Amino acid sequence: MSNSWVNVLLAFCTIGIAALPPTGDLFTSNPRKRPTWRYWLLVLLTIGIFFLGLVKDNNAAVEQLDAQRKAKNDQDVRDSLALIRTDESNKRIVAAFADGLGKYQLRYDSSTNEVIRVIRDSAKRIISAPEEEPSLLLDINPVVLDSSTGNIRHFSLYLKSFKGNPDNVNVSVYVVKAFGNELSVLKRNPDVGIANESLPEGMKTILPVELYASNGAIVYFYVFGSYTNKKKTLKFPFSQVCFFDLTKGESGFLTSFMDNKIREIFKKNR
Repeated sequence: MSNSWVNVLLAFCTIGIAALPPTGDLFTSNPRKRPTWRYWLLVLLTIGIFFLGLVKDNNAAVEQLDAQRKAKNDQDVRDSLALIRTDESNKRIVAAFADGLGKYQLRYDSSTNEVIRVIRDSAKRIISAPEEEPSLLLDINPVVLDSSTGNIRHFSLYLKSFKGNPDNVNVSVYVVKAFGNELSVLKRNPDVGIANESLPEGMKTILPVELYASNGAIVYFYVFGSYTNKKKTLKFPFSQVCFFDLTKGESGFLTSFMDNKIREIFKKNR
């Protein structure tokens, strides 16, 4: 029973108790002094007030427990973000990018500015060969702050076809803003992303994102989706996390550990 109904019933019982004595005697006037119906109604209303008080106390305990659970969940998220801000280092951005390529058996060749596949021959020697399957990833500098109008930020996410010709590209974006201990998770905007597009090798596409973010905030972008090869015989999943630090004016990728932490936050709040 909600507290609103409990309060209504408590008021009814209180008014009833106050109104009963003036309406007549609680006991008969004969020598045996038997209780009248007014007496028993008074007892019933008193018992009602007692039990309604118990219901109200129980409701308060349930609300307090829910508030404690919510506070603990929010604190867990804040602790994760605090750990991310403490451990993140700009010197590890390039290493994190290379680590992400390694999951797809790819390697970034800085001399040619290309992504190549890493394979092994029969002697287990590592050989680099041109990637034949399509490779779609965020660019090395994944996000740029184009402009700011007050606290309205205009970002551009850069998605690039490093190899092959990714086809049927479908990509969406989720955003998390972190400012101090405050966390704000923005749901997916259907207007941000691409659908059923083709990206020739070497071509970049821009995902514009507009949002409100105060100075000093860190904005995390979770970019995910899928694409196929040109013949549409193979489908490849795609997901990467990047960030933009409004204090430092820098963007990049996270380490594997921090990347997983951010993904957990996105999954928890989607």
